[in-house]
Amino acid sequence: GSADGGSADGGSADGGSADGGATDGGATDGGSAADGGDSDAGSEPSFDPCSNDTGAPRTGPVFFVAPGGSGAGTSWTAAWANVTAIAWGSVTPGSTLCLAGGTYGDLNLQTNGTASGRVCVKRAVASDPQCGAATSGWQAQFDAQVVVSGIGVPSGSGSYVTVDGRVSYGGIKVYDTSLGESYAISLPQSTASYFRLFNLDVAGVATTTTNFTGDGRCFSAIASGTTHGLHIAYSQFHGKPTLFMTSGNHDVVFEHNRLFDNVVGNPASWHPNVWASIENEVNVTWRYNVVTNWMTEGIMMCFIGAGCVPNDKWYLYGNVWAGGNRVLEAQYATLGAMYLYNNTFANLSLGVTGSQGNGGSFSGSIAKNNLLWNAGADWASWGIADNGNLETSTDQFIDAAGGDYHLRAGASAINSGQALPAETGQSFDLDPDGIQRGSDGQWDLGAFEYH
Repeated sequence: GSADGGSADGGSADGGSADGGATDGGATDGGSAADGGDSDAGSEPSFDPCSNDTGAPRTGPVFFVAPGGSGAGTSWTAAWANVTAIAWGSVTPGSTLCLAGGTYGDLNLQTNGTASGRVCVKRAVASDPQCGAATSGWQAQFDAQVVVSGIGVPSGSGSYVTVDGRVSYGGIKVYDTSLGESYAISLPQSTASYFRLFNLDVAGVATTTTNFTGDGRCFSAIASGTTHGLHIAYSQFHGKPTLFMTSGNHDVVFEHNRLFDNVVGNPASWHPNVWASIENEVNVTWRYNVVTNWMTEGIMMCFIGAGCVPNDKWYLYGNVWAGGNRVLEAQYATLGAMYLYNNTFANLSLGVTGSQGNGGSFSGSIAKNNLLWNAGADWASWGIADNGNLETSTDQFIDAAGGDYHLRAGASAINSGQALPAETGQSFDLDPDGIQRGSDGQWDLGAFEYH
């Protein structure tokens, strides 16, 4: 994978190990079963991830990449042979790059689009009019998984760029086998706004017996100042000591993703985090995701010290967190508002908000309609108002052991919730499957509405 090479975080992966007492919470090597099973909450994207932000129709050149190609990328019969051979000077706003199935090197996105001319890099599928069976030189074997060793976005690039695997949770696989300081997707000193990642499988090789020599990450985006509009959806991230490390990202949408196997063999050296948010991350929508088998921290914020620029306005709703340690932690400073609505928290060794580390807390925060099964939450100590949540040891689910956290018939969580009005830019009335909450007259607790 691409190395960060100078991120503001200084390469430190400890990320709060000074909180004194986080344990692995029974994390296991997990394997593919850890992806959330039937609770992956994946209806298909409601819009084309390559669509222009202004709504303008897509125009611009189309380029092609295929194993064995020997041309200038202008057709399948004259394709670039590797993503490393792309002539980025030709990839102007509005361009489309079609990637045939195969194994390639690092995809380094050295271009920008515009609001009316988004650059689209996508896997070829037969049904695609730009990249598929209707295009000259098409071969059926092009419709297969694309594998790259990393995705890099150099500073000054990546704005209004989409990478779309076209097949949920793995049309494009980013496979980083390094055990060192390596980031599968890397945006160092990022200036990339309105960057989209859809339908990816971002994979490392971490297990509970794999010792790393550096802080491996699935995704690292350390903004140079502030960036806007990051959108990641229908993708899975797994097999690294840190799945996400971010800073300075505003107006983020992170939805319908799977995060699992956030483990390492030497956690005293590389403190595992699902998402380590350094500072200055505001207006974040974190919804309809499934997180399983994480060793230590879920979302950890402001671990660099009391001088961090506070995060604020994180909306976490419709998510499933199951089989891990702790979900949410602030360190060193009082951060802004966290809104936790209709989440399912199951089998957590330290709970949603466990023991406090280094004096952090939140302000103006509230938790509503959450279902906690074999999981506690010390809401008050963290500055989070407890409004209508259920903590229970009674199994509420169809098949928790198999990863299905839909409510079973007769569960006490059914019709025990409260209706939540929409807020600016947010609506909470659909569950991850697109089911209308309260259609039987009252909302349920947890991520999934009973139906």
